[in-house]
Amino acid sequence: GTPTTNAEPPPDLEEVTPVTPAAVNGSVDPFTALLEVLDRLGTAGRCEGQTRIWDGRRLYELRVSHLGAEELAADRPWSYSGAAVACLLETKRIGGFRREAGKWAKPDAETRRVVWAARTTDNRWVPVRGEFDSTYGKVIGRLKSAPGSATFSVATREINGEVRPAGEDDALDGVNPRKRLGASSPATR
Repeated sequence: GTPTTNAEPPPDLEEVTPVTPAAVNGSVDPFTALLEVLDRLGTAGRCEGQTRIWDGRRLYELRVSHLGAEELAADRPWSYSGAAVACLLETKRIGGFRREAGKWAKPDAETRRVVWAARTTDNRWVPVRGEFDSTYGKVIGRLKSAPGSATFSVATREINGEVRPAGEDDALDGVNPRKRLGASSPATR
């Protein structure tokens, strides 16, 4: 169906590209897209596919490609190590994005996004690590505890090779990333 959205404040169409209701038809929210990728991984053993995502402001195509199995080494004493599957995420902007990129913005084609998923003890797939390049450096999200406990946290980030606590307030464009991403506390199931 067609999602309905009431964005406050409404988008400034002089600043961002428009999104028509027809373009949003058949799209899913970002969380549903992640669950679909994990479901395909569980049923087909591969993270592949394409879906249209509408987050309430921006519309884009997400293409997921299977990079293969890897053995992840823990790069922190508390991070996940073990068998995982790597998935490449590529996006194509459709609407709701700034018409003019800022001087620090990277084109989507230059932003590498990889998510690794592993099986929990009850045979569910969960993301255990994610990395993407940004204009500020590499951003890394890690599973904080072993699969099975389902406690997740973005615990650190790397900026130009320097590892910093995610709550550190030296922030990207003046906003604490934890506050911007709504990650002030770990999410649990």
